[in-house]
Amino acid sequence: MIRVSSVLLAAYVLASLWFAAFVYDRTLKTELRVLQENGTVRLSEAASRLRLQIDGFREQANFIAHTPSVTTAMAADDWLRVQDFLVNFSLTYGASRIELVDRTGAVLASSSPKKSNKTPSKTLLQAALNERLGFEHAIEDQKRVIR
Repeated sequence: MIRVSSVLLAAYVLASLWFAAFVYDRTLKTELRVLQENGTVRLSEAASRLRLQIDGFREQANFIAHTPSVTTAMAADDWLRVQDFLVNFSLTYGASRIELVDRTGAVLASSSPKKSNKTPSKTLLQAALNERLGFEHAIEDQKRVIR
């Protein structure tokens, strides 16, 4: 009798352990799937927000180029006035640095107190010369930037 009850007890314990492991496994997989779905949705939303922010910065080039005070100052070679405008614009709209360059890539005016010696890539210069917007990803001073 003791032997039968020991066997039944062992079978009950094994069945209970198997059932607990089964429930744990199912719950874990379900929760991981839900987390993955939530993560995918959040990542997609973050990517959309980032694209909108980048597009906003890309459109700023057109806005600056068509601002009457900037075009008037450029025609008069008043680079200090252009620089003041760029400083105010970058502070207002959150750009870390805005630079106005000539056809060769030389910086004419900048929103930063220290002008960078880096010339834009040939791709960006060609896009600007063809009256198109362009951008590229780069690393400057160990920071990722979009130019």
